[in-house]
Amino acid sequence: MRPLHLLMIQPGTAPQSLLPSAGDFDDWFRRAMEKEAVGFTVAKPDRNEALPEAAGFDGVLMTGSLASLVSPLPWMEATARYLRHVVEAGKPFLGVCFGHQMLAYAFGARVVRNPQGFELGSCEVELTAQGREDPLFAGLPDKLLVAETHEDIVAEPPAPIRVLAKNRLSPVQAIAVGSNAWGVQFHPEMTEQMLAGLSAPRTAPMVHGPQILRQFVSRVARN
Repeated sequence: MRPLHLLMIQPGTAPQSLLPSAGDFDDWFRRAMEKEAVGFTVAKPDRNEALPEAAGFDGVLMTGSLASLVSPLPWMEATARYLRHVVEAGKPFLGVCFGHQMLAYAFGARVVRNPQGFELGSCEVELTAQGREDPLFAGLPDKLLVAETHEDIVAEPPAPIRVLAKNRLSPVQAIAVGSNAWGVQFHPEMTEQMLAGLSAPRTAPMVHGPQILRQFVSRVARN
């Protein structure tokens, strides 16, 4: 199989506490996916970098960010329009944390501050009935242990958004739009050490994140 080439949209810089030991957001994904035959081109819309035409890539991945869609800035609105075009064209897409929220926002959902507060640490999420049937989670158990670090959440997503996972603190933990676009509120690329660097109150082995990334790459390869 030829190497795949993904566009990585990186809308911000990782927390200062993690930069010396873990690097920036793009470094997190490069390490987490180093066993896959994947190369990346990074674009940073928060720095007013033009997003390249997605047709030139096998798929698109969007990282987390310290920015917030609760009060969208102009570059966020432009990125949402770009992302909607990417998804409607059938290009495989995976959004993580802020990227998950951006996917939902692009298709009409609201992003709000979580009234239950910040979610940080190794947390359990549960697949919905639709999540159990979705290829992104194929072969995974109904309950997943994942890394969380977020304060904003997706609220009451309208059709065509499908909710694939949930938990007590965040009722929209994973979504899908169509057959090739997904968002996950949690961080499949993060490790226990990275969570510890954020002073997370709970850290435990998170074995399911890497498989989710592998299955996204597999979907890209079959597209």
